[in-house]
Amino acid sequence: MDKKVGFKNPPVKYRFRKGQSGNARGRPPKVKNASTLLAMELDKLIIVRENGRETKITKREALVISLVNDAIAGKNQARALLVKIIDVSTPVDPFVRTAEDDAAFQAFIGQLAKPIEPESLEPELQHRDEGDGDGHDRAD
Repeated sequence: MDKKVGFKNPPVKYRFRKGQSGNARGRPPKVKNASTLLAMELDKLIIVRENGRETKITKREALVISLVNDAIAGKNQARALLVKIIDVSTPVDPFVRTAEDDAAFQAFIGQLAKPIEPESLEPELQHRDEGDGDGHDRAD
């Protein structure tokens, strides 16, 4: 036996045969979670007959059509669910700054920039400023 056995050199008996991979079964398929499975199922096409015509729509579309039809027919649970879905799915309009907003902001910044007058302070806060100048209140 002229071949050395060791690191990266397994014995001939355990080496891969020609034409045979070390991963014959391949990588196992990715496990799908419930939301992925639901989305896949809702995206499948079904044939629906409407007004004598057959059309292909997704199960998701069929579910929405059925929910809307039930709500229109007077089923209260369908109405409540439809209102919830509309509330959640309705996008909020983006904020658009106006001149009035700018004026209010500038007034606010102006209030922050004003120095505080000592007579506007409450009486107990004025006494706190009357100390020995080191910033500590002591009862010495």
